[in-house]
Amino acid sequence: RLRIQRACELLRDGAGSTRSPSITEIAHQSGFSDSAYFNRVFKSFTAKTPKAFRQQAASRDSPS
Repeated sequence: RLRIQRACELLRDGAGSTRSPSITEIAHQSGFSDSAYFNRVFKSFTAKTPKAFRQQAASRDSPS
């Protein structure tokens, strides 16, 4: 659970920036050695893929 929370923070922080870390890099920074496993666990906790989570965070941060 803590690793997924850390991943959410990293995805939010990088959302919308020109050089955001890849999903694989975020998985490794969060303590996962397998990005496919990270995607499954992330989705089971958040009901979204990491990519969808990042896109939603970017749309919330962008001015309307």
